[in-house]
Amino acid sequence: MTAYALITSDAVVVRTVAAIRSLEAVGALAESQVFVLCLDAESRAIVARTTPEHVVRPMTVDDDLPEVAEFSSRPISRFAVTCKPYLLRWILTQTEHKKALYFDSDIWFTGDPSFLMDELDENNVLLVPAMINPQVIIDDWAIFAKNAQRTGYYNAGFVGANQHAGGFLDWWANRCAYSTFRDFYQDISGDQKYLNWVPSLFDRVKIMRHYGLNIKPWNTRYFQLERGTDGTARMNGDDLVYFHFSQNMGNLLNWPEELYPEVSRYLDELEAARVACGQPYVDMPYRDNEDLRRPLLPREGKQAQLFKLLNSYRKPFQVAGKATRTAIARSAHLLPGAEERVARQYLGGWDLDGDARFKAFDAVIARMPMPDLEAQMLFMGISRLAFFLAYQGYPVTVYDPFQGHFNPNLNRLFNLQWSAADDMRDFLGVRDQLTLHRQPVTEAINAPAPDTVFVSARRAPDELHEALSSLAHRPTLQRLVAVFHPDWPATYREAFRAFIQELLAGQTVTLDHLDDMDLYRLNERGEA
Repeated sequence: MTAYALITSDAVVVRTVAAIRSLEAVGALAESQVFVLCLDAESRAIVARTTPEHVVRPMTVDDDLPEVAEFSSRPISRFAVTCKPYLLRWILTQTEHKKALYFDSDIWFTGDPSFLMDELDENNVLLVPAMINPQVIIDDWAIFAKNAQRTGYYNAGFVGANQHAGGFLDWWANRCAYSTFRDFYQDISGDQKYLNWVPSLFDRVKIMRHYGLNIKPWNTRYFQLERGTDGTARMNGDDLVYFHFSQNMGNLLNWPEELYPEVSRYLDELEAARVACGQPYVDMPYRDNEDLRRPLLPREGKQAQLFKLLNSYRKPFQVAGKATRTAIARSAHLLPGAEERVARQYLGGWDLDGDARFKAFDAVIARMPMPDLEAQMLFMGISRLAFFLAYQGYPVTVYDPFQGHFNPNLNRLFNLQWSAADDMRDFLGVRDQLTLHRQPVTEAINAPAPDTVFVSARRAPDELHEALSSLAHRPTLQRLVAVFHPDWPATYREAFRAFIQELLAGQTVTLDHLDDMDLYRLNERGEA
């Protein structure tokens, strides 16, 4: 027999039910069983109540997979992806099933995936790549280079394995146990980026070159959609097998008009699942509840395109071109109170890997008496707070830890985070206030006497030691702020905190623990 595996919680259980129902609708469960690892009691009760008992087995961590319990202190999204290899390994070693496909709860099937089970007769592992068209990679290299840098080459939302894949599953479980947090420097992005290594580390790994897998709004524009006389759709000649409605991709307005029939049907089934689960309209995050407006919108034709266009204007800062945004930012000081709102709008939408939450900046600014506008502020690592302070008129110097190419054109391909920072400096018009240096933070810094030093904890303490040592005992230094990503575990924060306190030994220091930041105030010099 074959098996399908999912992981769910109360936040996504409705999508889980819709996904299982779609498997049943395409005839994939005639000779298969579905194992659902439920991370809370509520989702387990819903799965048990709304899915066929003879096919679906709800599981819990305590009763079935206690080996992952030690990771339950991680944020729920990180905990869920940590469990994937453990769940697949349990199915293939503790049950009679010899082949299993894992898929995320936000996947919805329009075609029978059983042929993927057949692929596991000759292959031990199945992976689904982000893109399989070589010309597309050439045409949009910058986009795919950035995506590969951030999230890897393969999608971990759908992974297949058979009984001979134990080496792969053990290795993947080991890596997920190590970390499922996003870490630019260690080349980690949840459980997914580890998959980059799999084809070169293990035998019989099949990369699925099938255009009907992992359909998302962003990749459909690269494919040619055809419809038969019966209305069935094919993508580049391949039958559609499953859609991946990750993030807010269930909103009809995000999809091309040609796929409105399928997406509308998914939304209908999602609403039916909501009702069946007894939690209509309130079971998911707000972003998913936007889908509930869909019945009021036209599904096809020019009217639908008009609604799509009008919807885009609800996000003017994303629609406006670079010149327009720059003009808005540079003229904001003419309107009372507009300057800060504009900065928050720009910077709040900048997804900067490893940075603190933007709202956390308010806490540190409130606790830190702001010096006069002549005071020097130094950042070791790019942070949105650097741009926010520069926009307020403070002179800010950033030593960027990203080691990219010094040629500006090549740098846009090989160091996209630096490019984003350079663009943001132009958008806000702070090129005179904010200086970006390419000097590595692993070297001593001969900067002008700083009043405040902000250090991003994206680098390990031993890598920062020389640079911070060159700054920690300068007489002008009044404050040192450590900036953490909110998902980083408490153990890492404690280790980094011990490192900073060792550097500041011999000084009288007051430490304030703030959201995503530690503020060290150097009250006076001398022996502690």
